[in-house]
Amino acid sequence: LVLYAQILNGHRAYLKLSEVYEKILELSPEQIGVYIELARVYRFNDEVDKSFATLRTALEFNPRSVDVHRTMAQMYTLIGEKEKAQEHLDIISGL
Repeated sequence: LVLYAQILNGHRAYLKLSEVYEKILELSPEQIGVYIELARVYRFNDEVDKSFATLRTALEFNPRSVDVHRTMAQMYTLIGEKEKAQEHLDIISGL
């Protein structure tokens, strides 16, 4: 499934890609990197709320994940919420 997801990502087939990532997480929900990739796919599909929800779920599994906090900061920056972005950067600094 992971290889299939990589192929879909290369072809920018984001709608199908989200389904594959969701299936991977059903089978192996502790895969933090898959949450990040799924959040990016949602962002590309203009599903910002789903993107943030996905990242929050990743933080439930690993609240100390630098990658998830960095992605959250990037997402908040993209939507113009610089204070929230800074909160996540501050968390990274404290890890």
